[in-house]
Amino acid sequence: MTLTSLKTCSLEELKKEPWRLQIQADNTAEQLRSLVLKNYHVFIQSNQCAAIVKDDLAELKEETIKIEAAIPNLQDYVAEFQKEVADVVAKHGDIQFVFEHYLQLTELLEIPQLLEACIHNELFDSALDVIQFANETFQVDENTETSRNIVIDCLVKEVAEMTSIMREKLLQKLREDLQLALCVRIVGYLRRLDALVGRDGTAAVGSLEYEKLLKEEFLSCRNVWLSSLSRGISSSDPYQYVRMPPCTVYLCNSLMNILLHAL
Repeated sequence: MTLTSLKTCSLEELKKEPWRLQIQADNTAEQLRSLVLKNYHVFIQSNQCAAIVKDDLAELKEETIKIEAAIPNLQDYVAEFQKEVADVVAKHGDIQFVFEHYLQLTELLEIPQLLEACIHNELFDSALDVIQFANETFQVDENTETSRNIVIDCLVKEVAEMTSIMREKLLQKLREDLQLALCVRIVGYLRRLDALVGRDGTAAVGSLEYEKLLKEEFLSCRNVWLSSLSRGISSSDPYQYVRMPPCTVYLCNSLMNILLHAL
């Protein structure tokens, strides 16, 4: 009952109002009790759900703490995984580069075999061209900090070995019976080869010291041939044996003159 309605009520109605309110309260309480009894299982389920949610929240909190503790290790694993992925990507890039430049790489790998074939067939001009090409191709700036590839190192090593073989073969040719023009040509090959290789511990090509060493090397090789020539003449033949010293002096003088003018 509102305040306005109370003003219009009579005294008797006002006296009955508490009783009426009590009856209304009792009816409301009875309805509430009936509703609770009718839906008691809902309250039980709600209480059970609250207990389950509380346990789940406690478990979730424990799992969250474990996850927070594992995050640093996970970050380390992720960083390591990213590094491995970067390495794989780099290797894939190298493989792709090899695939795209297969023909050029095959030609580079065949340089030692080509050089060996030229030396074996005494194609010294072609061999020198191959050595020069290898030097220009595999040349690395010493100021750079990048490491050389192991394949390139192997190729450089093989080319150096074949270069040594070529030089020894040229010296061996000088120990044989050759025409003087061919001897001079071989000396030119030696000079070109030394200029390309730049052997450690030797004088620079073109210097007086180098020219002196080259002359000594040339005379030493030709002396082997002269010695073999003298051993081939039997002392039982007086005519040939007597003519040998002048022949030797003549040959030595001829070689020296050519060496002095051509080297």
